[in-house]
Amino acid sequence: MEVKNFEVENNKYDIRTMQQDLSKLGEVSFQSRKEDGQEEESAQKFTVSQKEIEQKLEWEKKNKEEERKKEEERLKKLREEEEKRRKEEEGRKEKERIKKEEEERKRKEKEEKKKIRALKIALFKRNLKNKTKELLCFLEYVLVGLIVILVLGGIGGFIYWWKYLRVPPSHYECRNYKCVLIEGEGENKCISDENCAPKEPKIPNSLIGVDRIKTIIIKKGNEDLLLDKLKKVKEGISSGKITRILVKLVDGEIKYLNLDELATYLGINIPSEVKYCFGDQFTFFIYLQKDSFTKRTGLVVEIKDKDLLKILLKDWEKNLIEDIKPIFLEEKIGQPATEEFQDNVYRDVSIRYINLPNPDLTIDYTIVYDKLIITTSKDSMYYILDTQIKANY
Repeated sequence: MEVKNFEVENNKYDIRTMQQDLSKLGEVSFQSRKEDGQEEESAQKFTVSQKEIEQKLEWEKKNKEEERKKEEERLKKLREEEEKRRKEEEGRKEKERIKKEEEERKRKEKEEKKKIRALKIALFKRNLKNKTKELLCFLEYVLVGLIVILVLGGIGGFIYWWKYLRVPPSHYECRNYKCVLIEGEGENKCISDENCAPKEPKIPNSLIGVDRIKTIIIKKGNEDLLLDKLKKVKEGISSGKITRILVKLVDGEIKYLNLDELATYLGINIPSEVKYCFGDQFTFFIYLQKDSFTKRTGLVVEIKDKDLLKILLKDWEKNLIEDIKPIFLEEKIGQPATEEFQDNVYRDVSIRYINLPNPDLTIDYTIVYDKLIITTSKDSMYYILDTQIKANY
């Protein structure tokens, strides 16, 4: 801190010297220009230059003052940290001291008890020696007899209790989702099989309004049956515009498939860079067309990087049909009517689409708010946009 004060003093001295030199230089310059008839213009320029120098010096002074304050704060913080460490060290040493004193006290108590016990034994032995030999012999015979009787009775009683009266310790535990009796000591973990049943997971939130929910349950190892079960559910839908499809996987515990797992089991190929833009939530659905006989699948995915996803989707268009082909649930789609995706606008929302030979079969996709919507018909895309935009008014 003394060094910094010294630097400030030197800077003050240099400032005064520079101001004096500038004043002298200004006087000489002023006299020279006065002789040429330019006194007023020179004086103005000199005044501006002097103000700039004063402002610069003032700025440097403020910077050095700020540096000095920062240094003081840093030193203060260091002192506080050092004080904190010192107190912690003192607290630790105090605990160690108390612990050692407690151990020493217990050791002394133990030694004292040993001394008392040894003294009692010595007194007892001395008293026994004062007894007569006849009484000692009699007592020995009696004692031996009692010991023999007690030992034999104890052994017989223990054998009888062990074979006929003892109840082996046992407790209940969950094994393979059933409450079973286990031999041996332990706490009861269940009362009935209901306590061992796997817990039902919470239903994930839907990204769009739905009319019905259908849940498909598959066991671990039977994932290849998912496509057939989806086709059966699709055939059985006869009411409700939007039916949400949830897939529940049973593998010891019960959980709902996430988008990555669903795509893997169905064979849908989503590029990794596109997945990067997705959030955690999604909604897989089946849409009932106006004729109440045609059903079209669709997908709504939460997104976290809208701008990047728009660029990536354009690049994905050339492989999009083949990559998401399993979403049609083995329905024949044929060759597209155009080579590239086309543009459409509905309710001020830009839509990219490509028509397939079947008049009510397309691939439409768009981004609305924070959601990517992919449908397999124009009718289903319009319906979702109608309900989605209305819900967000």
